Amino acid sequence: MAATSQQGGTITYSSNTPTVCTVNAATGSVSLNGPGAGSCTIVATSSLSGTGGALANNSTVLTIAAVTRDTVSCTPDAPRVGDSYDESYKARNSAYLTERTISAFGFNNPRIRQLMDVQATLSYTAGAGSLVNLNTSSVSNSGTAANPAVTTGAWDGWVPVPMAGGMPNGPATGDTYVYNADGSINSVPKRPANGSKVALSTNLPAVQEYIPADWQRAIAMARDTAGTTAGSAVPGSWTITLRQTGGWLGRWNYSTGSFGSYGGATYLDVPYTVTAVFQGFVTIPLADPTVGYKGGAISASNPKQDSAGATITAANGKLTYGKFCQFTYTLTKVGGAGGNTQIASDATAWDNTSSAKTDIAPSCNFGQTCFSNWPGYGNGANAAAKVGNTVAESVGDVVGTFYTYDSLPRIVKDYSTAIGRASGGNAIQPSSSAIVRPMGNWAFYSNQTGNTNTSDSPGTGDTPPTRLDQIMTSVYRLAFP
Repeated sequence: MAATSQQGGTITYSSNTPTVCTVNAATGSVSLNGPGAGSCTIVATSSLSGTGGALANNSTVLTIAAVTRDTVSCTPDAPRVGDSYDESYKARNSAYLTERTISAFGFNNPRIRQLMDVQATLSYTAGAGSLVNLNTSSVSNSGTAANPAVTTGAWDGWVPVPMAGGMPNGPATGDTYVYNADGSINSVPKRPANGSKVALSTNLPAVQEYIPADWQRAIAMARDTAGTTAGSAVPGSWTITLRQTGGWLGRWNYSTGSFGSYGGATYLDVPYTVTAVFQGFVTIPLADPTVGYKGGAISASNPKQDSAGATITAANGKLTYGKFCQFTYTLTKVGGAGGNTQIASDATAWDNTSSAKTDIAPSCNFGQTCFSNWPGYGNGANAAAKVGNTVAESVGDVVGTFYTYDSLPRIVKDYSTAIGRASGGNAIQPSSSAIVRPMGNWAFYSNQTGNTNTSDSPGTGDTPPTRLDQIMTSVYRLAFP
């Protein structure tokens, strides 16, 4: 803010709205107090008296106008030390003791529940040299408790990453993501495997992360480099890993009594191939979509690919982020509709072909009559191998939508949903011909009775599928936009 006196007086500045903004009395530098709404009014006063002097009035009220700024390109900004962002997460998934005991088929019959809403603050601080650190500085949950309830003592809600320290049954010290000055990753540690096989009724935090963590930034950069036009595919594809630890792993300690067991797991890695379409420069929708990801009416087998968002403002409402880059994406399971499970320690490299990687110890007590292993069905050289490969068979595809903005370092909004497909096609039928149990469904179906593997349609039970809905709610920056 700058003002001058035509008569040569000295200008000093003050704020009429100190709860909204403050000002340096000598320089006129204005600081806006957080992202809340409100008008900022600054008074510039001349040292010359208006009474009997040269000035009839020695002060002028200056009001800062509100602006709306659209993004110009899609690549997120580099992080800035001192900035922080509030985000909210709504999750519906199958973490924590999710298996239903229906005959020997609990592995493809998960219990899916809506978790409590989660609020988190993610903060950027100075690292070594020019590096910038990112931590989750606070996390809380609110709203209606999950029904059925999560395991006693477990965190009811999504776990934002980098994981915060001090979460129930989690580490005392949180994770730190480290970025280079240009916004590229310097060091992002993955959550470690558990020290022992995770119990069926575990209360460890259910952490899901994607590796590399900046895969969406890579898509946005590829769009900018190629100049991809609205409605066109972003050139290229990316291989990423969905990694689950803690409270996700109880399912792999599931036993069917005399039939057999998975033997437990300490981690699960699921590789996907990612492709994306740049949908254009758009405002975040304020209403849910009316069509599903396939086009046409939304249904249990055609879920929505995005969700209602909200207008994002900053600087006490003086800045509104207008249009964003919108991308739709598909995560396609690696390895085909069936696929093998690579059973190996966490330290062992992925074999580049298997549809899942974990360290279960599968067993089968009745030869072919074990889980999905009737004669002529199942995938593997023997009964135990067929049990192990049901981990890979239970992995399905995911679709979603995310938004970027060239002056914000984080993905602004991301919605994803499992779709009950496998490797882009029909799910497989690894069990008896009398009852069709589509795979690719552990994160989609809630009841396997009546499902058909050609239409991805749940017959009865609890729909819609799992989903994660994440959005930035507040922006705190030392310098805008």
